[in-house]
Amino acid sequence: MTTQPTLGEHMTRAFFITIASLSLTITSGTANAATRSFRTSGPGVSPIMGDLNNDCLVNVDDLNTLLRAVGSTSQAADLNDDGRVDRRDVNMLDAVFGSTCSDRLTGDVNGDGVVSVRDFIKALPLIGSSNPTADLDNDGEVTGNDLAIIEGNLGATVGARVLGDATGDGLVNIRDILAALAQQGRNGPADCDGDGSVTADDLKIIQARMGANTTTSLPGDINGDRRVDEIDQALLEANFGGDWARADADNDGTVTVSDLIDLLGNISSTSAQVLNGDVNGDGVVNDADQLMLTAYFGTDDAVADINGDGIANTADLLSLLGGFGLIYADNLAGDVDGDCVVDTTDTKLIRATLGSEWTQGDINGDGTVTTDDLGLVISNQGNTCE
Repeated sequence: MTTQPTLGEHMTRAFFITIASLSLTITSGTANAATRSFRTSGPGVSPIMGDLNNDCLVNVDDLNTLLRAVGSTSQAADLNDDGRVDRRDVNMLDAVFGSTCSDRLTGDVNGDGVVSVRDFIKALPLIGSSNPTADLDNDGEVTGNDLAIIEGNLGATVGARVLGDATGDGLVNIRDILAALAQQGRNGPADCDGDGSVTADDLKIIQARMGANTTTSLPGDINGDRRVDEIDQALLEANFGGDWARADADNDGTVTVSDLIDLLGNISSTSAQVLNGDVNGDGVVNDADQLMLTAYFGTDDAVADINGDGIANTADLLSLLGGFGLIYADNLAGDVDGDCVVDTTDTKLIRATLGSEWTQGDINGDGTVTTDDLGLVISNQGNTCE
């Protein structure tokens, strides 16, 4: 392995050559069609919350667009899907101001729902700039460290990040089914099991997870950025009295003080604390998490700071390595999706992936999802984390 200082210490020479080759293709006279394909969002992928102009950054342009839509029924500006654009939507956009596509899926610079070589191509010309869409470690400058973070997440999809959420809108519903059907037989955002192709198994995973959202495996994480913080609190408070499901923690149909109390009880929680070392929040602790944590060394990134001492460092790395290979079912036997209850959803997920190598469903760690794993789920039905 040869170090390329300007591209991050984790990149191999072979990968660098691939990137360079693709970059030359993009800049050649014959690359027009390829360039057009690098749009901000892929087929069926929703913009991030508040990004009304779909440029992977929530900023004043989006705010102005939303303000002009107040009083209308614009679907694009109706952030909480209550059928009208009003003060709640304005407050929600204010809460997520500055968010980028990588807050939804780390490394997804172009917002197409898949972390791929296209994200490298989009980030490379931004090296040395302060462009926030490619400044993944939030240090104020796009550097090789940011490219290393992209590398660490290559192959990640929105459908695997929030299991079943093929459109990346934070909720698993019929739109995800439609997106997966449109992507059948190819790699895409709906690849929930991470096998590189959207298949019938992915459709079954989506069906099993219908109704799940960003808070299912990390209670309180309303915006889906792998941490519960003041942004989530502001989003909840913006919807007081409303019925927005992602803020309605107790599922009583209305967002109230009770939901706020639940959220505050989880404040500062992160995906890497719920599942020790799961920095990228995909439900398994592996090489991607290690690469990400190393890339965040010396920063105060809350998710990489597993032990909560204010800085991502060797202590956090040792903690991650101690949990290497963990899946949600290691926290609670049979809990495949990490919602702290073993139920029919977990049974459906195992049945959907029988015979595959899906890590999260391989509860006994023998390399394949089998009836033995199904038996473990069934024998633990009804168990909870409490």
